[in-house]
Amino acid sequence: MTYMDIGQIGKEVSSAQLVGIGESTHGTHEFFDFKAKLFIELLQRHGFNTLLFEDSARTCQPINEYIKTGRGNLGNLMSGLYSVWRVEELKNLILWLHDNRLTHRVEFVGFDIDQSLENIEQRDELMAKNILTYVKSKLHTKAFIWAHNSHVKYSDTDKNDRPMGLFLRRLFGRDYLSIAQFFGCGEFSATQIDESKPNSPDRTLKTVAFDNIPDNLLEAQLDTLDDKPYFLSKTGLAIKGFKSDKAYAVRSIGWGIVPSRANEYIENCNVAKEFGGLTYFPVAKHSQPLSQ
Repeated sequence: MTYMDIGQIGKEVSSAQLVGIGESTHGTHEFFDFKAKLFIELLQRHGFNTLLFEDSARTCQPINEYIKTGRGNLGNLMSGLYSVWRVEELKNLILWLHDNRLTHRVEFVGFDIDQSLENIEQRDELMAKNILTYVKSKLHTKAFIWAHNSHVKYSDTDKNDRPMGLFLRRLFGRDYLSIAQFFGCGEFSATQIDESKPNSPDRTLKTVAFDNIPDNLLEAQLDTLDDKPYFLSKTGLAIKGFKSDKAYAVRSIGWGIVPSRANEYIENCNVAKEFGGLTYFPVAKHSQPLSQ
């Protein structure tokens, strides 16, 4: 178990060519903060040079240009991203990448599909193909993949679909490593879905709170291990008794949520089989929407 020693965690994951860092919600400050710090560590000390981001190539390309040249208004450029990404945590990372562009060259690349044009049922497979196409086109790529736990994991416990990480593991073998992120209590940001208006275009981020952890969740077991944030490697998972043949219920929340049904957003996860490690934050804060 490592108590968020970014240098040590960087050493543990840096041998992979592609490192997929997930998150159980798209609106948790601690998840974004960990990702930003780990990516900078990998960029500065381990030869990583690419941030592959869960949004479209079309939307990310102007931000990539901003990082390299400073052209454009970053707030306006970020307005094209999915609403969950329009937050101060990501803005601060992009500003750091721009400010340090002369010493640490980086590519900011979107790999998601255009969900209005392409088959959403094949989304994960198509995202993996987009990543493969990019990596093949750029020699010496070492990339950090920013996405949800449900995308970066190696396999699907329920067998209902095939996650992006399954395809990446087949394509890259052990050169692809995935890390999950979970939290116990606290708040997170998400679009509040109005069940009477399920197709509403409103994507304003709202704050949602979890005041307790249901006993049936993996998070409840993780919460017993320590009261400080920590990282568990693949070996650490085994030492702590997480077996590769056991599935656990875990929180899995994407862009939106019906607050009254918050505890229903779960999926089954064989954490020791589907990930190469995990982070756990006993208490979390919500991400910060961009200031106007």
